[in-house]
Amino acid sequence: YEHLYDEVIKVKDGEDYDETVLRYIGKLSKCHLPKEEREIFKTFLRDIEALEKKLRVACGQKEVKRWVRSKLSGRPMADLLREESKS
Repeated sequence: YEHLYDEVIKVKDGEDYDETVLRYIGKLSKCHLPKEEREIFKTFLRDIEALEKKLRVACGQKEVKRWVRSKLSGRPMADLLREESKS
């Protein structure tokens, strides 16, 4: 998986939240290997969390973050929502 590190997607200067999400969705649509997909989801989550610190909350931002977390954990979003509502 060395080649993944050559292609690690990083938040580009001036890129907004929507552009970042679309870029990652494009990358995921071309990925067919589960281990590579997992690495993409990890960097996706890292980048959207970094953007949260810089930008205002975008419409759907929390839902996208939950979706990425559910993919990384292998659990349904409904389970994550139930856990969030309990805390």
